[in-house]
Amino acid sequence: MKWMIYGANGYTGELIAREAARRGLKPVLAGRSREKIELLARELGLEARGFGLD
Repeated sequence: MKWMIYGANGYTGELIAREAARRGLKPVLAGRSREKIELLARELGLEARGFGLD
């Protein structure tokens, strides 16, 4: 099953992403700032997606 954390570069989203990775889960990290999301995703070994909200 695939699931996504939108806003993973925010404070709470990052905490959830880090805990999920620590538990061996593999969520897709997503948010508006592609660069920040990709940086965190690389660090945690997770997939990243950037979505602009215009």
